[in-house]
Amino acid sequence: MQRYLIKFSYSGIRFRGLQRQPGEIFNGEFPCRASIQTIFEKALLRLRQYEKALETNIQFSNRTDQGVHSFCNIAHFDLSLQKDGSALSPHKLMKILNTYCEKSDISLSVNNVEAVPPTFHARYSSFYRHYLYRIAVTDKDVKAYPIVEWKKCYFIPKPFCLDNAVKACELFEGTKDFASFCHHFKQKPSGYPTIRTIDHFYIKPGRTLFDPVYDPLYSNIEFYDFHVKARSFMYKQMRLMVSVVVALAQGRMNLDQVCQLFEKPGEWNPRAMTAPPYGLYLLNVDYKIPQDEQPQRLVENQGEEFAQSDN
Repeated sequence: MQRYLIKFSYSGIRFRGLQRQPGEIFNGEFPCRASIQTIFEKALLRLRQYEKALETNIQFSNRTDQGVHSFCNIAHFDLSLQKDGSALSPHKLMKILNTYCEKSDISLSVNNVEAVPPTFHARYSSFYRHYLYRIAVTDKDVKAYPIVEWKKCYFIPKPFCLDNAVKACELFEGTKDFASFCHHFKQKPSGYPTIRTIDHFYIKPGRTLFDPVYDPLYSNIEFYDFHVKARSFMYKQMRLMVSVVVALAQGRMNLDQVCQLFEKPGEWNPRAMTAPPYGLYLLNVDYKIPQDEQPQRLVENQGEEFAQSDN
């Protein structure tokens, strides 16, 4: 068996999320409505000699909800060796995956494929996840937004105090009990771990996806980017964190109320409404590849050479 690491990006607007969903039925006429895991599995089935080996699950570095986007997520999976004992080349595997995505007309692209030792694990070998959350602040009477920003940004009305948002972000950094930012925490089993370390969480002025010169609807819209970096997150944690900061910046909460979410873990303030998934982007995953083992011998069709990219 040979283990492969893949790096991929996607627009999550129509996918059913990253991981295969219970009861999910694949429809070849509408592949974009499937999960990304199902798409990859269908693409790999094009390798007929590997059909029996595809029972092994694709393992992702983390899970993203339906609607969340990614610039660089990673995953790993194993494929059996070819009849001559060699492993399929990363170059050929990347071509197979991207060809399937292109023909299926879906917003998913594999950016790199690398042969890795069997001790590498996309989840456990990753030590940092870096997320971006985009918001756009508009006048209260705005009823139409730039079409290119559709489901790529969270639009909120004024008022919005950037100084208060900056102060609120600082409260989240460090090692704390984030039980209040765990979705459905009260339904979790006793002892569910909610201690997390947020290394960085800040907000700064953002930018448009398209030049405002060409779309007058960009007028008077202020864009801001939230950045957060940590080893791990709980389900919907990032979106709940953003919702609290937005509530503070809009005057629906104050700093004392934000602090209470940490002083009374598990309690939630209904003045903060969960931020939608489509403003969230996975920017990067930092990982380490074990160097104790070497990948299997790789071959390339017709003698082609392939140089693996650096991490």
